[in-house]
Amino acid sequence: MISANDSTPFYSIKLNEQNVLKILNVVDSENNKYYEVNYLAQDTIPIEVDNLPINNEILSQYKEETPKILKYRGSFLLKTIEG
Repeated sequence: MISANDSTPFYSIKLNEQNVLKILNVVDSENNKYYEVNYLAQDTIPIEVDNLPINNEILSQYKEETPKILKYRGSFLLKTIEG
């Protein structure tokens, strides 16, 4: 676990380990999750969830054939600049 106290744009961390294959998750102190995106303008993120009625009542009837479905999370961190 790595802690960063200040909010710094383009914050970077030098890892002591050189053979890092993947970063599994990034979560801030308020438990907000951060996701890797293919391009900076991307405003939705596909998230794989279990195909259950609580996630989608209509598609859950096909849970045997399709145990996972995609839900899309929108970006809530975008700010509007008012003139």
